[in-house]
Amino acid sequence: MKSQDVVFWKETINDEMDSIIGNNTWVLADLPLGCKPLGCKWIFKKKMKVDGTIENFKARLVIQGFRQRPGIDYFDTYAPVARISTIRLLIALASIHNLVIHQMNVKTAFLNGDLDEEVYIKQPEGFIMPGNEHKQQVDLTKDFLSSRFSMKDMGEADVILVSTPMDPSVKLMHNTGKVVFQLEYSKVIGCLMYAMTSTRPDIAYAVGKLRFPSILEGYSDASWITNVEDHSSTSGWVFLLGGGVISWASKKQTCITNSTMESEFVALAAAGKEAEWLRNLIHEIPLWPKPISLISIHCDSAASLAKAYSQMYNGKSRHLGVRHSMIRELIMNGVISVEFVRSQHNLADHLTKGLARDLVHKFVIGMGLKSI
Repeated sequence: MKSQDVVFWKETINDEMDSIIGNNTWVLADLPLGCKPLGCKWIFKKKMKVDGTIENFKARLVIQGFRQRPGIDYFDTYAPVARISTIRLLIALASIHNLVIHQMNVKTAFLNGDLDEEVYIKQPEGFIMPGNEHKQQVDLTKDFLSSRFSMKDMGEADVILVSTPMDPSVKLMHNTGKVVFQLEYSKVIGCLMYAMTSTRPDIAYAVGKLRFPSILEGYSDASWITNVEDHSSTSGWVFLLGGGVISWASKKQTCITNSTMESEFVALAAAGKEAEWLRNLIHEIPLWPKPISLISIHCDSAASLAKAYSQMYNGKSRHLGVRHSMIRELIMNGVISVEFVRSQHNLADHLTKGLARDLVHKFVIGMGLKSI
């Protein structure tokens, strides 16, 4: 809008939209199949005083009715108004009885009528409400839930957690200080765990770049002896599909391993178990192409990769027999394959250690997460 009166026109446009919305003139709805919505446009007019000065600015939103078909989209084309003789009669009565005439104007009078026909229009430019196309269905769902349960409507979800990377220099040690109320601490940790398992894998740790976003693939990694007190290690795995993560975990290993290779193999076994579950799930999805391709699991341990495809045991790793047998069976049955990947491209590496902020940002992008 290039008019020198742009401020006044914008004000009256907003006033018109407030009246339309306030009168429930329309509802946002999905467009029925085969239906073409009508366009709309703004009509602007300056209302002048008797002396020629501007009294006010008026803006009206009108439908492009010339696209409507008579007998289908509309039937009547008249607006009921009072006859001029009726107005004259009232004026005459006022004169006879020495009455004072007052006048009022119905603001946006045509918005108060009810249509028998269903008319679909496009939302006016500049006032499009994205994300509300299904608001009516949302309201119906809320009403249904409220009729069955005691519900509290909290509105739209508008609280988004920000990136909070873990300081790589921080080492958690056993607490030797004064004992505090553990329940409150557990509640806080529970909130963080919910965020991690629901929408925030980057707070568990993060790294990497997607290579084949159209296929289901996984990454596994481990950090050997991340806890110096009980000598436990940390496993991490992540699975991606369609350019984003669909499953992930960062867990303390339940067994003590004697080497980096052993801790990596424990993590690989956990990832293999998850891959088997995911494969069983997609097998039940009719849209998924059959036969189902094997799921590639990438790890950055050449020794673990060799162990996965080896049928030989040695005395040092005999206690990994059950996990080794499971991985071998998954490979032989065509469920998974194990591939080597460099550490800088291993998307599970961030699930086992704290990283600097710049790396966290890189890994967030690699996992398909975007800032809102």
